[in-house]
Amino acid sequence: MFREFERLQREIEELFGSLSERERSGSLGFLPAVDVLHDEAQGRVVVLVELAGVDLRGVVVELHGRALVISGERPLGESSSSCSYQQVEIERGRFRRLIHLGADVEARGARATYVDGILRIELPLARERAREGRTKVKVTGARGR
Repeated sequence: MFREFERLQREIEELFGSLSERERSGSLGFLPAVDVLHDEAQGRVVVLVELAGVDLRGVVVELHGRALVISGERPLGESSSSCSYQQVEIERGRFRRLIHLGADVEARGARATYVDGILRIELPLARERAREGRTKVKVTGARGR
């Protein structure tokens, strides 16, 4: 139950953070769809970002503790004096997504790949933090050696 509450809290923070980010930038832009998967068996967090039509040379992925920030731009559509749009559904412009991961991750092992319009970011879960102070470790093995 607590895990669901944390998920809901992250979604609310992301929604309001995204809205305030749009306000500050003065541009509506768009918010690419994101899936976040915690894979305990593999010891990683996987983030999938829908970025079809985005030039990856302009995409920036940053990790700040438990916060993952992905930003870039999908260029404006085709334009010409001889054509006009009948329908416009593809969101364009600048984007910035702030994703609260909900777990400590290690930046050094991060990997990002892009296939078929999906940016896949894999972040290894961090090992437990060492406690401050002195800890005794039990030594096991053969006696008398």
